[in-house]
Amino acid sequence: MKRVSWTTIIIVAIVALLLPYFVKYRIRSYRDRSENQYTVVRLSAESNIKGDEEDYVYWRGNQIFFYSFETGETKEYHLEATQAAGRSGMIVGTKMYSVMPGGSIRRFDIEKQTDEEILSKEDLCSMCGLTYLPDGTMVAIIRETKNWLLTIDGDDEEEHYFICPIDGELKTDCVEVNTLFPKEDRTGREQTVLYRGMRIRRSYDTEKERYRIIELGEKEGRPDIFSSAPKDTATIRAGGKLISLGNQRSDTSYWVEGDSEEHRIDFLDEAAFAFSVRQSDKLMTEKGEIIGLTHAIKNFRCESWDPPQDELQYDVLFRLDPETGESDILYSPWNNLTRIIGYQDGVVYLLRDFKIYSRVMENEEENQIVELPEDTYYEFDWQGNYLIIIDREGIYGAYKVR
Repeated sequence: MKRVSWTTIIIVAIVALLLPYFVKYRIRSYRDRSENQYTVVRLSAESNIKGDEEDYVYWRGNQIFFYSFETGETKEYHLEATQAAGRSGMIVGTKMYSVMPGGSIRRFDIEKQTDEEILSKEDLCSMCGLTYLPDGTMVAIIRETKNWLLTIDGDDEEEHYFICPIDGELKTDCVEVNTLFPKEDRTGREQTVLYRGMRIRRSYDTEKERYRIIELGEKEGRPDIFSSAPKDTATIRAGGKLISLGNQRSDTSYWVEGDSEEHRIDFLDEAAFAFSVRQSDKLMTEKGEIIGLTHAIKNFRCESWDPPQDELQYDVLFRLDPETGESDILYSPWNNLTRIIGYQDGVVYLLRDFKIYSRVMENEEENQIVELPEDTYYEFDWQGNYLIIIDREGIYGAYKVR
């Protein structure tokens, strides 16, 4: 029988002692990578309805943070469960507008901790010319530019759309969109009107004998909140037309308003983008073209919308000319260690090794903007001229980049 040398015994013993630590390290290392979550809320300030003259507002669970660009200070408010329950979450200034169960609308002043009903069910009925709100009626409020929209959809497909001034008297100052059209047209042809920075289109439905609102949203740039775009698409306006990009996996199509033909985004036909998606908040316009951010992920099991670091192959900043159909990749780091977190005016903003850089596309010059503490979680947003960074605790800071 062959003897085992002392050297072999010592090596086996050392391996046995170190193996649990090695396995533990490998598991911890994998967990650290898998927990790296760097989320881009918006690619550009273009898709944010607020300008840089306002404070930035961030809502997480029952916590609401107000960051002042002027002072650099953050005010934090905690809502009680009863205050947050049923809230729709539209915040204007320090006031939160909410549709309550049953359809009434309340306004909660977060700073003053006051709560009041601003539109009752009876008020909504009066505005719509109804005697009561039918069961199944859906009431929604949406922030849009310097207005907010009130939509009331009945179970009988009766729809009412109101444009309401944020600081106005809602019971008297909300405008029903059909009253904005200067004349009747029941031929079925489309009518268009502009009001307070918004474009509204309608046509008459001869079968149901009522007008149908086809589109209600921004004239240019920002995604529409209501439009005739195909479902399951990301939408944006470019060159005065509504452009819709497929936002489902393997969908490389896009549609142009007024054109019934389906077009293709050629570069997305590569295998690397088989599971990528397009998102409205990650689109912007530049000189009539669409600039967008998408993610090449590893396989069909991975998260497409905001992939964690270990599921990502690389980020891609792309360009699409909706008029000619030309599309290509503007920039990609071709790895998952550098993340694209923003773009504006020929400058792409990158996160690498917890440092944020601005990269000028024309000459590839990079400059460091800020260095962040090492962490596995960050969110990045844009408002006006500011890059906003959000960490686990709330708003880490805002940096003026233009």
